[in-house]
Amino acid sequence: CRVLTFHIYENVRISTDTAFYTASAFIVGVVPAAVVICISLTLDTFVRFVFERRSAGSSEESSHNGWVVVGQHLFNGGLPAIPFLLTGALFQVDFTTSVIDLTYALRASGFTLSCIMLHYVLASGASWCQGRNLRNIMTQFLLPVVSFEATMLPLSVAIVLGYAHQGVYYYIILAAAYLLFNLLFRILAETTLKLRLRVKELVALNRVGRIISSSLQIDQLLSNVAEYTLKLAGETSRFMIGTYNETTRLVDFQLFDEDGTSLGKRSIAWGEGLSGWVMTRNEPLLLNDVQRQYRRYVKDDRYN
Repeated sequence: CRVLTFHIYENVRISTDTAFYTASAFIVGVVPAAVVICISLTLDTFVRFVFERRSAGSSEESSHNGWVVVGQHLFNGGLPAIPFLLTGALFQVDFTTSVIDLTYALRASGFTLSCIMLHYVLASGASWCQGRNLRNIMTQFLLPVVSFEATMLPLSVAIVLGYAHQGVYYYIILAAAYLLFNLLFRILAETTLKLRLRVKELVALNRVGRIISSSLQIDQLLSNVAEYTLKLAGETSRFMIGTYNETTRLVDFQLFDEDGTSLGKRSIAWGEGLSGWVMTRNEPLLLNDVQRQYRRYVKDDRYN
């Protein structure tokens, strides 16, 4: 399930693996299962961190404290274990070995639903604290994920009961079926996200086209273009746009923050810096690590 993680809302990565954690709670106990959660999630975040750094072509910056990075991974891995332990104690999971199947199933259902709700409320709460729109979080992240995990609840309970009555082989068969459903949901979620982003792009491009075709002053025109482009690029982006002045033969740049507010202007010679590389070649340029990669395109130490 950790391999099948996917993005469903901005940079939030999720894995619908609750069934395995709740099943392990009934099989080996809540505390050992919480340890499994801490180990698996911490290892998962660390491995992804290493691969992302390598794919970006850079190593950890010297300004980053190594212990801070370790602490972040431990926090990401340990935080989900807290609601897991609390709900396990609430539903007395460690005292279900001698109860009948109905009580077993009801307790497993309540425990699983409580874990799902607490876990994803914490995950969505982090995005809300970062200034994300609460309505978008609810409709695009919280409701779809919780709904899917809730629909998989019968299979989650079946995994527990299957292990209790048939042993590990029945558990493996049901777990494989759960992974298959997880894969299908991942494909559906990624396809839906791509479609949503494409619609957002087309709406923004349509609005930008209307602005350009209007008779606004150049400063107002650039401000409006920046506003809609920033909405398309993301809530923490910056935007810089330049216009060529034929009289001075300079490119006049205007910088905007994430709210579309102008941060000032500056002028540079045609072809200077990274923006000059783009202008002279009429090609887009994407840098994952500007400090390490800009020398491939610019000889000057200054990258504007």
